[in-house]
Amino acid sequence: VLLIPPRLMLHVPAALRPYYDAELAAAAVARRARDRATEWRHLEGAHILGQCWVLAHTAVHLRMLGYGVRYGTSREVLGQVPRVVFGCLGSLAGRVPTGNTGGLMYRPNCQCLFRPICRRCWI
Repeated sequence: VLLIPPRLMLHVPAALRPYYDAELAAAAVARRARDRATEWRHLEGAHILGQCWVLAHTAVHLRMLGYGVRYGTSREVLGQVPRVVFGCLGSLAGRVPTGNTGGLMYRPNCQCLFRPICRRCWI
């Protein structure tokens, strides 16, 4: 679990923002193409990159919730509702599991390995 200094971290820093935005843009392109797997992969990438920052973290979980609604995956919908609330609170408290993809594949507090693109951005 990454412990963030106790200051309010709302926005993704400028150095990381292009990567976060690129993941969200790629997810949107995949959504328009109805490519579920690619959309989800990019949402996960955005989650990994934005999870330390309250607004970015919450925004990704809201998009993941929308994914669940759009594709009728009730399990994902039910899993994302608490993640929207508690993910936001975790970011506010400065406690996030680094590398966690944000989906139901992992417990919310599970620390995961970084994907290559995300590792390059974080290190």
